[in-house]
Amino acid sequence: MEFTSVNHMLEELNATDEGRYYLCDCPECKQHEAFVYKKNIGFIQCNRDNKCGVKINVKFHEKSQTYKLKKEAKRVEDEAEPLTENQKSQIEWLTKFLTFQQEHGQNPELEEYRGLSRKTTSLFSVDLMTEKNVKLMFSRIPDLLKKDYSNSSFMTKRNIIFFIKNKENKVDYILLRSTIDPEIKKKEIQLSINPLDNAKIFFHDIPKNATKIVYAESIIDAASFREIDENVGIVGLTGNRKTQQLLDFIKENPDVFKDKLHILALDNDEAGREAHSKIEKVLSSEGHEYTSFNYLEGIKDPNEFLQKDRLKFEDTYFGILGEKEKEKKMVEVKENGNKNLEVKINNMTYLKDQDRALVSIQYGELLLNNITVEEYKDSVLINYPRQKGGDDVYRDVYVFNDDPKYNHDKRMIEGALVKNFYELKHGLKEEVKKEPINITIKDDITPKILRSYTFQNGNKSVNVAYKSLIINNVIVGKSNGKEYVGFPYYKKNENEIKNYVSSFKSFSEKLLKGVEEKNKKNELEK
Repeated sequence: MEFTSVNHMLEELNATDEGRYYLCDCPECKQHEAFVYKKNIGFIQCNRDNKCGVKINVKFHEKSQTYKLKKEAKRVEDEAEPLTENQKSQIEWLTKFLTFQQEHGQNPELEEYRGLSRKTTSLFSVDLMTEKNVKLMFSRIPDLLKKDYSNSSFMTKRNIIFFIKNKENKVDYILLRSTIDPEIKKKEIQLSINPLDNAKIFFHDIPKNATKIVYAESIIDAASFREIDENVGIVGLTGNRKTQQLLDFIKENPDVFKDKLHILALDNDEAGREAHSKIEKVLSSEGHEYTSFNYLEGIKDPNEFLQKDRLKFEDTYFGILGEKEKEKKMVEVKENGNKNLEVKINNMTYLKDQDRALVSIQYGELLLNNITVEEYKDSVLINYPRQKGGDDVYRDVYVFNDDPKYNHDKRMIEGALVKNFYELKHGLKEEVKKEPINITIKDDITPKILRSYTFQNGNKSVNVAYKSLIINNVIVGKSNGKEYVGFPYYKKNENEIKNYVSSFKSFSEKLLKGVEEKNKKNELEK
């Protein structure tokens, strides 16, 4: 697109000065929602990401950088004027006002907001509850905004305030939503409070002990990860197109980001993928370790995922951690003389015509076969094998402990299965073999006998606990004078028998020893 001059462009597009940028009519969709940053005056971008989102490079025939807008002459390279005393005092008042409400207010609509607890939302938001309170807020900061919003019900109905503070702990930026009128058009309004060019427009909260940082398109999306992991660092943008300030911050603050796993969870759309690429490039150039967060089909962002299927959201997140920490685990194994046993997806095969996957997992000294993963009604089902008994009742061959105190292994395994299932289904991987899962099993772990039944021939059927796994109907006995351990099996065809479970020799030896000790104990008790 070409214009005679910068003035010509601003006049043609009905531009208004918004501080760091100009808000103007989009040349493509004609809506007054495009912006031109003063530091990049030759680039127009529509903010309607999902309906337009066009990006246009502009060529000017006149090279002069001097232009006028609404009778105010400025130069592109000029720095913004310093804050006036009124503006400073109004920022101070707003900061105290929102902080008081944050720490002492009731905030009823934020007790359970979009799947987030108040403990999570208290980091960045308040509920002003009434239009009267919102009106008061606007009436006290007239020199910070371009318009007087105190008499606009379109604005005063927005009682939910997200705020972003700068390094001086002063409010720079606010985002407004409404629970007073849930049907209000344009669900979120963003306002720059600090008129200076360096006002902060992204949110971050990174605990000192954080080993992981998640990046998302919005504060709500980033906070969805804090809801399930209180130690994770979070970074929330105010739009997938607004990445430059964050990129500069990463480069300028290497100590904040070093020695951490960076998880990119931008929106699952074109704009999100573009932001992902930009952040990924900077993380890579700065030498940081990073990975991507994957969504269930049809889900666009982390908060939607959290609300739709919290368990799968947790499993996907913790599954990523397991995968990316595998190198650390390998180092730990090497340093400790192979004291840790492997847990991994030994093999996963996706059957496209059946839309399901067949899986075998190595769990320490055991190989677990015949697991299936399939999609059903927008959820992923993980099915462990069951076997029909003599009474025609189907029972679990093996099962992971579901008790919240002991279900870490199950969650880690199923998170990894869900992630790899979708990667196979959507062609992101061609195969999954020997994929490590971040679970620690020491080689000195001993199988525990939960139940024992003795047959007439002296052999025993035992239920065995092995860390978080329970295996039912394991046969322990003698054949031709030799002790053996036999696991449940099935007939693959008339001539072939397959085990649902296989074990290392070390497991069988420990189990046989355990049965022998239990027999001796029973004899003594008699």
